[in-house]
Amino acid sequence: MGLAESFKALADPQRREILLLLRQGCCTAGKLSERLKISPSALSYHLKTLKKADMVTEYKEKNFVYYELNTSLFDEIMLWFQAFCGEEKYEQKRACAVVDFAGAVRCTDSDGGCGRAVPARSNPGALQCCRRS
Repeated sequence: MGLAESFKALADPQRREILLLLRQGCCTAGKLSERLKISPSALSYHLKTLKKADMVTEYKEKNFVYYELNTSLFDEIMLWFQAFCGEEKYEQKRACAVVDFAGAVRCTDSDGGCGRAVPARSNPGALQCCRRS
């Protein structure tokens, strides 16, 4: 996995929509195609790009192929972005909060934290621990 492939995959709005759908859980290509209202061949192209970037994995169960998010890759990308916050700020945030890729940040400081979930999109400062706000 390289960051270049990840950013290329994220550059397309259709692929971002696929990732948002897969955030809800694994899904077959047929259901993804229906929900997105795109042709199976277009979906296949997007899934191939997402798999190449290691953002999506697939597994077979009987006659169906299921696709799901590779959340560990998103953890790596988030760590890369957090490096731009500055070392001290980054260490403080990392010590007390964990990004939940269901779209929330949960407080998990060393004292146990409150476990409060804050929607990441509505609160850009959501990495701030409840004990430090």
